[in-house]
Amino acid sequence: MHREFNLKQIVKVIEMKKQKIVLGSSTLATYPEGGGHWSVFLQYLLGLQSLGHDVILMECFISLGDKKTDEHRIDFFFKRLNEYGFKDKAVIISFPQESIRQDLINKIICQYFYLNCLLAQLNSLS
Repeated sequence: MHREFNLKQIVKVIEMKKQKIVLGSSTLATYPEGGGHWSVFLQYLLGLQSLGHDVILMECFISLGDKKTDEHRIDFFFKRLNEYGFKDKAVIISFPQESIRQDLINKIICQYFYLNCLLAQLNSLS
């Protein structure tokens, strides 16, 4: 289906105030083989950057319990981001793996932080 835009909508998009946007994830570093999953976040990063926004990626990383594996996944995370120019626009917040219950709590904390970042962005638009 083709969607038509009127001139006022186009002008509003062009005049949009540039924002600092924080995208959050808790799965990219732990799922490096997920090409499709990665491409979704890369589309957001590249698209928002092309609109002139200052985009930062925040990754909540929950340890897999093996230091060598954790280091490999974190290195791969930054290596992949570097290919698209986002290595210096990303941060990892790492949580230790202590138990399955703690793992669930950490994921909830990450999602809560992500939601707060989104709400802050929405509030700055008004």
